[in-house]
Amino acid sequence: MSPNVMAMIKAFNQLALMVPTEILAEKSPKARAKVIEAFIKVCEIMMVHLGHVLQAVKTNKHKLVLLTLCLKHNFNYF
Repeated sequence: MSPNVMAMIKAFNQLALMVPTEILAEKSPKARAKVIEAFIKVCEIMMVHLGHVLQAVKTNKHKLVLLTLCLKHNFNYF
């Protein structure tokens, strides 16, 4: 496979592991619900900025772009 495809698979797998890890790190169901809500909000932000997110994944800067989008939208979870 091409390096770009492999990079996208790696980024997806990292994100797929991060979400349940962050949710289950919380002890109470209420705290877990807040984390789930936070990830839903992040997904909504990413959908609006999908072009930037895709470019970030291609250049392996997806974590930086995610943090920047959260800060730009006054979203303070991470």
